Amino acid sequence: MSQELDTKLNPSIDKYPTSSPSIVQPGGVRTGFLYAFILTIGIGSFQFGYSIGVFNTLQNDFAYLFEWDKDKQNLWSSVITSICSVGSAVGSIGVGVFVKYGKKNCILFANILVIIGAGITTYKNVYAIVAGRFIYGLATGSFSVLVPINEAAPTELKGPLGAVTQILITVGIMIAFFLGIPIPKFDYVTIGDVSKYVIAGGAKASFVSDNYWRVMFALPIAFSIIQIILLLTVFNYETPKFLKQNNQHGQLSKLMGKIYEPDRIVERINAIVIESGKATTPSYGQTLCHPKYQYATILGCALSVLQQLSGINAVMFYSSKIFDKMGIDTNLGSGLVGFINMASTFGALFLLGKFGRKQLLWSMSFLMAADLVGLGIAFFYLENNSTAQVFCTIFIMLFVVLFEFSLGPIPWLYMAEIMTEKGLSIAILLNWLMTILMAIVTPFVISGELFIVFGGLCGVTAFFSMFLLKETKGLTEAEVAELYSREKNKYSHLKDTTA
Repeated sequence: MSQELDTKLNPSIDKYPTSSPSIVQPGGVRTGFLYAFILTIGIGSFQFGYSIGVFNTLQNDFAYLFEWDKDKQNLWSSVITSICSVGSAVGSIGVGVFVKYGKKNCILFANILVIIGAGITTYKNVYAIVAGRFIYGLATGSFSVLVPINEAAPTELKGPLGAVTQILITVGIMIAFFLGIPIPKFDYVTIGDVSKYVIAGGAKASFVSDNYWRVMFALPIAFSIIQIILLLTVFNYETPKFLKQNNQHGQLSKLMGKIYEPDRIVERINAIVIESGKATTPSYGQTLCHPKYQYATILGCALSVLQQLSGINAVMFYSSKIFDKMGIDTNLGSGLVGFINMASTFGALFLLGKFGRKQLLWSMSFLMAADLVGLGIAFFYLENNSTAQVFCTIFIMLFVVLFEFSLGPIPWLYMAEIMTEKGLSIAILLNWLMTILMAIVTPFVISGELFIVFGGLCGVTAFFSMFLLKETKGLTEAEVAELYSREKNKYSHLKDTTA
């Protein structure tokens, strides 16, 4: 049977030359092409991260431009921040209808939405900005489903390459924060009965204060154009699973020849054939109720919700407001958060290669719980207390590091491993709904109590991960499916001793 599959699916394997030793690793993977391919499709993850961070440092600038008082600033900041997440929630579900046409084609269409949405946001009208952010959100929500790193990565590299998604998200956040550093500082003043924001120190209006925001909102257009060009030229391939399911054997063989050296092409295509043969497309009802899928669906959805309840997006959306309450330079503080957030993901690459998903989740969640409780306590003593300011800053930075070591990359990797596509879409929708909640509520309730609550929720995540999750590191898709299909609503997971 194996020989028959090899001949049928790989009629031209001999035409693939062996690559030079510099890009062929001992595992038989052509890492040069693979990494470039992953980075190209991962531009969508960058867009996702940029959408999270871009408005953070612009909030006071917009209050100045539109002459908002503090109440209106909180209201419109909440609306402009959350509307992108609303669009993302819609996009993450809606894109499922079009995936049958290929993830590459869907990514290309999502980039058209980026160009339209980002273009609209450059118009100085708050309603146009809200509409443009919604359209941009449709695209970033689609990207959160479409970026197929898990499908393209070899089994032995899924851990480290799975972290690439989170790295690119954090790069997007960091660039958004860094671009905000030149924005001037603003003072909140009351003149007669009118309270408003003015440029600090009596400085005059300039391009940076009045129009630089347009540059920040328009930047995603450039990255969309780059991705469109690369996907139509150098990396004009669909995902391996899509090619197999649509009987595009020639393209599948060609793509495998780009990723693997000749001796391993047959093995990988046959693995795809076997896994595709076992693959089913359960309905939403089956995903939620059938014993084969139910347990994995419940766990994946819970993990998705708990990721957001850690409080990470309260920091990423509103770090400027948090640092303002701490009496620290808001733009520099946010820039530092963005840099540490991005740098920490490289540590995640090492940790994911060395430790299991489950072990990292429970151990780092315990540390985050302790860190956030410490932050909450220090927050109570901020007023005229430089020591408390230092401790708050340290706790925030440490929280970001610990998140990127665990709850940042692992839930996306883990959910993709254990859930059906429909189950994953439900989990992503829940993640976006929790993101919307964080975006709407946070600006009104930033306080020490809020961080203590987040700390308690991280403690819940730690126990959840320790006692309910199973280790999936190094397992194939078929092995993971078998691991969770055994549950059938029984409590055998309590006997699981994997780290």
